[in-house]
Amino acid sequence: MTAREGVDVASFQGTPGQWRGVAGDIGFAAVKLTELQPDGTRYVNPDAADDWAWLRASGKKRIAYLFGHPGTDPADTASFFTGTLRKLGLHEDDMVAVDLEVNDGKSPAEVAAWASEVIGWLHHDLSRRPLLYTFISFSEAGNCAGLPDISSLWIADPSSPMGSPRIPAPWEHWAIHQFSQGTIDRDFTAWHHPQQMAEHLGKADLAREVLTHEPRVPKHRVRKAAAAVRGAVMRTASAGHAAVAAEPALTAGTAAGALSAGVALLQHKAGLHLSVTEVSAAVTAIVALAGTATTIATRPVRVGVIATALGTLAAAASLFGVHLPPAVVGGEMPAAALIAALLVRQHVSPAARKKAAQSSQPVP
Repeated sequence: MTAREGVDVASFQGTPGQWRGVAGDIGFAAVKLTELQPDGTRYVNPDAADDWAWLRASGKKRIAYLFGHPGTDPADTASFFTGTLRKLGLHEDDMVAVDLEVNDGKSPAEVAAWASEVIGWLHHDLSRRPLLYTFISFSEAGNCAGLPDISSLWIADPSSPMGSPRIPAPWEHWAIHQFSQGTIDRDFTAWHHPQQMAEHLGKADLAREVLTHEPRVPKHRVRKAAAAVRGAVMRTASAGHAAVAAEPALTAGTAAGALSAGVALLQHKAGLHLSVTEVSAAVTAIVALAGTATTIATRPVRVGVIATALGTLAAAASLFGVHLPPAVVGGEMPAAALIAALLVRQHVSPAARKKAAQSSQPVP
């Protein structure tokens, strides 16, 4: 057995004292933490705390995973998992995963959309690349179609030799191969050492691409600095994407607000001579059209109305003679819009989110 081998455990295996002898000399292990079920049951693995603590004390790399039910609200599933994980203790080299192997009667498109949202929540809340555990026929059926590239494949393929799994569509690479299933499931990482896996899938560096059987780790100082900068940019972009990706109306409102700010700054800096009425009418019309179009074509407005309303307010203020400085229009109002929108989003009930998600799903 090599350090590249690991196991995944749940309550079936019991406490570490019951399974570590069978596991042998492993380099990492995955532990089931939570399972939010469609009937509302919130299951927490009773042995997870002992497993999690023993792995840390033994110097093994840790992966916490949730068992996914597409029949539940994705935000509730993710928050239930992250809350439980933080109580157990979360370190920068810890990794997370979503176990996706049931559809709860949902279509492949619905399952894939659910998984994409859960992965996005975990990536944003925990600042690391989640693994997606599945098996070949389940993925090939379309249940993983369109998953974001921030996720990495943990593939169950016990019929293939260790380290040589088949890679189902839509994946191109694999990160972990579950090569044996039985009293304890056994896994093999694509990296030469679990530490490399943790560096790529943990919190240390979101900028590096996950893959490969020969992961490239920058060693030169300049390359390390470049990787750090890319990581900071990706983390910032990820936060912004997670805030607006599920809210197209918010995206439209933000774009309209940026246009309003751009016009104001151009007038100030470039000396454009547009009347207040012309600027206000154009910006207000664009905001209204964008908000209406996205509301009809996608999900209910929910938080997007906040950004749209503030953008319209800025234009209306100019129309009625309240001349807001460019700094306010270009900086303070967009910031206020984003903060207000995110605050409102946090108070959307799970039932409303679920209903909105269902209404946006394509008819099978």
